[in-house]
Amino acid sequence: MAFDAHGKPFGGPLPTDRPNTAQAFGSFRQKWFGGDSQLGLSQAILQGTPVSTAVPTLGTTSSVQFVEGQGSFVPYTLDSVGNLVAGAIQRNRRTEAYLQTDANVTHYVHVSKEHENRKIGAEVNFYNLLNQHAVTSINPVPITAATAPPSVTSNPTGFDFLTLTTNFDYNSVMNYRRNILSSTYNTPTTFQSARQLRIKIAYVF
Repeated sequence: MAFDAHGKPFGGPLPTDRPNTAQAFGSFRQKWFGGDSQLGLSQAILQGTPVSTAVPTLGTTSSVQFVEGQGSFVPYTLDSVGNLVAGAIQRNRRTEAYLQTDANVTHYVHVSKEHENRKIGAEVNFYNLLNQHAVTSINPVPITAATAPPSVTSNPTGFDFLTLTTNFDYNSVMNYRRNILSSTYNTPTTFQSARQLRIKIAYVF
C-alpha cells in the first residue's frame, strides 16, 4: 500500500535501517614457537532496527499497510468481549542494540630457508564469540487474516481503496470484521546468529 491509514505517502525508515553504528578492530602479532602468531579482535555496536505495525488489507496477509508509517508501533490488547484495543502509538520504536564480538587466532611456521614464503599453519575464527542473541526483527502483523472496509460497488474489485488511503479507521474495521489478535504479534521472529567456530589448516607456497 503506497499510503498509510491517514492518506500520507508511505515512508519512514526501512526495516534494516541502522543509522548509528560503531566498529573497532585490533590485532597483536608475536613471534614464538618457531613462527608467527596473531590475535585479532573486532567489536561491532549497531543501533536496533525499526519496529512497525503492518495491517494486512485486501485479500491476503502478504498485502500489508503500514498504518502509522514505518517505525511506528501500535500495541494491542483484548477487552472483555474480545475486541482489539489499541494502545498509545510508539513512535521511533526499535529493536534492542546489536552487539557482536569476533576473534581470530593464527599461527604459521616457516618450513623452508630457501623460500621464506613457504609456511604451514592454522587459523581459528570465532564469530559472535560471546554468543549474544539480539532480536533482529519482530512480527509486525497484529491479526491472523486480512481485513478491509466494507465492499463497494464503485470499484470492480469491490475494495474501498478511497477509505483505505484516507483516514482509514483500521481499529474499528478489524473489530467489525471480528479479526483475531495474533498470538505472535510483537514477538521476535529472527535473532542474531549463534556463535560459530571455523578452523583452517593451510600450506602457503
